[in-house]
Amino acid sequence: MKKQTETPKLAAPQKSPFIFLCLAALLSVLVVYNLQTTSYAQSREESPLVVVDKGGDEVDGDTSPGQTTLREAVEQAVDGDTIVFAPALNGTTIGLLEPIAIDKNIFINGGGEIAISGEKKVGVLEVLPQRSLFITGTLIIDGNAQNGGGLHIDASAQVIVSHSRLEGNNASSTGGAISNQGSLKLWDTTLAFNSGGIGGGLHNDGGSVEIRNTTFYSNTAVASAAGIFNSAGMNIYNTTFSANRSSSRGGGIFNNTAGDLVLNHTTFSDNEADEGSGLYNGGKLALFNSILANGIGDTDCFSHPSANFAGNGHTLIEDGSCEEGAVFFGYRSGDPRLESLADNGGNTQTHALRVASPAINTAELAGCPATDQRGIGRPVGTVCDRGAYESTVDLKSTLLVGLDRAVCHMPKSNIDAVVRSQPVDVNFAALAGRILDLNLFAGQPPASAVRLLGLRDNLDFVSSDAYIWNGHVDQKPDSDIHLSVTNAGMELIGRIWTKDGTYEISPVPGSDYHCLTEISEDALYIGEDSLIPPSTESRSSAAPYAATAAADDGSILDVLVVYTPQAKTEAGGEAAIQAQAQKFVDLANQVHANSAISHRLALVGASEVAYSRLSCPAGGNCHITDLERLTQKNDGFLDEIHQLRDTHHADMVMLIVRDADDYSTGGMAWVAAAAIPEADDEAFAFGLGVLGCAKGLCFVHEAGHIRGLNHDWYTSDRKVPFPWGHGYINPAAQFRTIMAYANYCIANAHNCPMVPYFSNPDLSVNGAPAGVPNGSATNCTKGQSNPNPLACAADSRQVLNETDTAVSRYRSSQNVWTGNANSDWANPANWTMQEGPSTGPKNVSRAPRTIDDVLIPSTPAGGNFPRINGDVKMRNLTIENGATLTQESGELEVDGLWEEQGTGKFVATGGTVRFAGRLAQTIKMNGASNLPAVIINTQGNGSVTLDSDIQIVGDLTLQAGAALDLGSGGYIVNLTGNWADNGATVLPGNSQVIMAGQTQSIDKATQSTILSEGFNQFSTCCVSSVPAGWKEDGAAFYQGPIFGLPSPTANRWETKNDGWLFTPPLSLNTATLYQLEYKVATQGGTQQVSVALGNQQSVAGMTQNLDGATLDNSALVSRTVNFTVGANGS
Repeated sequence: MKKQTETPKLAAPQKSPFIFLCLAALLSVLVVYNLQTTSYAQSREESPLVVVDKGGDEVDGDTSPGQTTLREAVEQAVDGDTIVFAPALNGTTIGLLEPIAIDKNIFINGGGEIAISGEKKVGVLEVLPQRSLFITGTLIIDGNAQNGGGLHIDASAQVIVSHSRLEGNNASSTGGAISNQGSLKLWDTTLAFNSGGIGGGLHNDGGSVEIRNTTFYSNTAVASAAGIFNSAGMNIYNTTFSANRSSSRGGGIFNNTAGDLVLNHTTFSDNEADEGSGLYNGGKLALFNSILANGIGDTDCFSHPSANFAGNGHTLIEDGSCEEGAVFFGYRSGDPRLESLADNGGNTQTHALRVASPAINTAELAGCPATDQRGIGRPVGTVCDRGAYESTVDLKSTLLVGLDRAVCHMPKSNIDAVVRSQPVDVNFAALAGRILDLNLFAGQPPASAVRLLGLRDNLDFVSSDAYIWNGHVDQKPDSDIHLSVTNAGMELIGRIWTKDGTYEISPVPGSDYHCLTEISEDALYIGEDSLIPPSTESRSSAAPYAATAAADDGSILDVLVVYTPQAKTEAGGEAAIQAQAQKFVDLANQVHANSAISHRLALVGASEVAYSRLSCPAGGNCHITDLERLTQKNDGFLDEIHQLRDTHHADMVMLIVRDADDYSTGGMAWVAAAAIPEADDEAFAFGLGVLGCAKGLCFVHEAGHIRGLNHDWYTSDRKVPFPWGHGYINPAAQFRTIMAYANYCIANAHNCPMVPYFSNPDLSVNGAPAGVPNGSATNCTKGQSNPNPLACAADSRQVLNETDTAVSRYRSSQNVWTGNANSDWANPANWTMQEGPSTGPKNVSRAPRTIDDVLIPSTPAGGNFPRINGDVKMRNLTIENGATLTQESGELEVDGLWEEQGTGKFVATGGTVRFAGRLAQTIKMNGASNLPAVIINTQGNGSVTLDSDIQIVGDLTLQAGAALDLGSGGYIVNLTGNWADNGATVLPGNSQVIMAGQTQSIDKATQSTILSEGFNQFSTCCVSSVPAGWKEDGAAFYQGPIFGLPSPTANRWETKNDGWLFTPPLSLNTATLYQLEYKVATQGGTQQVSVALGNQQSVAGMTQNLDGATLDNSALVSRTVNFTVGANGS
């Protein structure tokens, strides 16, 4: 069976709608198409389907299921049919033996899953005269022909290519990807790595072309025109030309003598040619709101003296070329500050605008499309940006305002680390923006003020009133900004680091202001801050540690932070110090990400403990005593910590003590992890620091000691537990990694600030390697410059990637379902955990908590599988092969991984599932499983990524700030409820969402422009001229600037008669809200302006009045009207 006909919903034939405008002077028109659809399947009127269910290219006449190739489908289709592909072919390539000729009017929908290949031997598609093709979601590759390697369009043929890619095609003569002699529309499509003699991407010879939201990159031409060769009418909007290479003229575009080219909001960058690296004009050219930059081989733009350069409106040409003979207004030259070509959202790649780009907010608003190339609404602000990309970067806002009425708290223990401080007010509203004006120590002598520009990388929501602003300093490589907002958005704990200085921001206890402090991190590390535990022989005769003894996947290191009452008071109270504990973990995870370390830390508890420190003489190292008391059991000091550790299954424990004491170092920790893990290594997984240490990298440094790291070789020549487990210092590049001291730099008169990296020779900082590979020398001597301490092995990354797995299993985080009592999830008797060290754990029965990893085994000891009725929380969820977890009501919150093994399944008959982790989450489900209503509100750097198909029997709600990655495995999300997006980040990958319910809604409206006309194809006054497809009646119009108005306009210059101006046909439907925006000005007395809708380009055909106004010598005014239609047009 070759054709599947679904229930037809084709309306009776109707004429296409037209918009009619009765004008008495001059105007420009913009129609904004705002689509809110109730189902993905209703994007257009349904038509009969011809299903391709077999690969290859044979034609054998077999009509049985599974035997229809693409060529056979084309042969069997009739006018109006749509060719689709069976799911079994998703991800496959259909190789052709010869080109496929399109000899009828059809649609081809590849669904984003199908590639059609010429196998580098033949062309792919040819559309014959008087025929039409609409192809979408298809990859056309490796075509090879004389003309149009991927697609050849004959004269009078009509083609629309949408949401597709043409790659690797070649033409020996013209049009590597496409050769056009008919009518072509390119929408949301990429042409890349194509090659041809003339026109590596597209060759237009006598046809008409419209291009929108499309990218041409890395195309080549042997002769000329790597991106496009044009010798007829062509309009290009919101399009990017990048890295195209021509051996002669026109790296991006060659507009030939017969060419009539309009460019609006188009970006050219990194193109190469001998003449006109971005654009070569030999014909008629109108250039508006565009960017030409970074040309290679010649000027960005070249216009032949005999060419008709009709205008350059609000275009930025970096090198100032194309000035001679052009009509200019709003012209600008200079560096547009473009980012590299990248996936910045939308269907095609773009060049983003960097901060402070002169293209931002400088375009001409009247000709601005409703969206940019990615679909982002324009303008952001009051004026559009030049080029194809609309920047969403906000104007910079001042974060800190200096005060002179108060004093800062100066920590006694770190007094030598404080360079200076200043009381400040925090402008919390500034953190909503992407650019921070960091005017540090403003109001102090000008020479001492520090002016930085902070750029936001991401904004992570911890809760509704707590978030983290992460970013970097503009023009400062390897800089870091970490700003944590807590206490209902009214307190800020922050750290700003550059190689020139480190600054901290913290609330002042008992006040409404904050303290800005410049820190000398060198002074935080005075004296030795790590202790080696007693040797194995003296401390224990325990057997080697068995990593498998702890049921833990080894990816997360659970951390318990405890603090003294004095430290809590110094921090500003309970909420402030608990926020500081979380900041330490977040900062450590950022350092892990920077350093290519696979493991992450998780805060499993933050608790106050009773401890009063002894008076310590200045210069004394009382931290040793504190660390021993923290570590030892049953010594009368801090003994409750050990039970807290077991209860929270903490792999490591960190203690925060007050600053207001004299100590010789900021922190102290054991070097606990051994090269060969032993059972009692876990007994030394303790560290501590003063509050000032906990606020910065000092605490991360101490946690590094616990996991087996030593200082740089000049400071410590220890070779245990790992000879290569050292910090690294590089005076020439001016940095040191987290485990390194500044001693060597001080001794050699260098400045080496600490960077947020562990040593890793595979990474670079300030242009230099951040470590020395394992296998290098290990004979360096403490305090000696020979052997060179900068040449000995230093790869902390390798050590931590090895030891972290063992450390993460010091305590088991797994809670195992037994079902000993019944099927009630909340009954503790149905659960068992191994609490305490692996050498002697005790079994406890406890229902799962947020910090626990849950395992549903294949064969529960009690024979019962669990049922959820009520609200429950957990971290990771694993359902073993053959096991079943049922949810009947309540909310199930999962903060970690969801894994169903084999036939293990989750069955939901009610309730809600919430994903709310701070770290990355994945979902891997059995095909027999289903989720109920789902809420995603990931926190911190958390995101949810699919690792399988999922079925949601209910609504999917995406909270603001959440992140959902649909994955790259071609997964399917079957959703029977509504899709509610409240401002989340959704990465579609190559997966699909199928709206599988009866009546569904998507509450996030999408917008697209169906018509945008600036009337900028200039004509000489007063010669009648309207854009292609438009019609005038009753009076003549000409296009061009007039009366000093800010844009080209359609000018009605015959005043004795009424004049009508009709749009081209518009395909409209009843399920859509339309918005029409137009601008109009009048002269010569009172004039009447009307707007109407009808089904033909005539006054008699207008049947629906949309808008009207009476204007008297009016300046240019904007008018907007929203409307719907009563019937679908064709």
